[in-house]
Amino acid sequence: MCGPLLEDTYKTCNVKTIKQLCEWKHCKTETLRRKKQFFEVHQTTPELPLPEPWTEEDKSELQQFLWVDMSLQETHLCVAAKQMDVATANNLDRRG
Repeated sequence: MCGPLLEDTYKTCNVKTIKQLCEWKHCKTETLRRKKQFFEVHQTTPELPLPEPWTEEDKSELQQFLWVDMSLQETHLCVAAKQMDVATANNLDRRG
């Protein structure tokens, strides 16, 4: 990291770092090409608001989705396992 992103220090940062900082702030950067442009957009874009802390009510709402007896087919893990199974089979077919 290049330290605080200020007018007199941004020149020591690389474009990739400044671009990443812009992405974190959700800056509009599609048409930008130069380091100074990224810096100026970063400086003029307001900081994102801090997320609200979780409440006990939020936690209890999420707990409703936690089922110990949920079958594997009802989870994202099942989808990922099936995708990995197909990918492994494809890789083995290519070698054999």
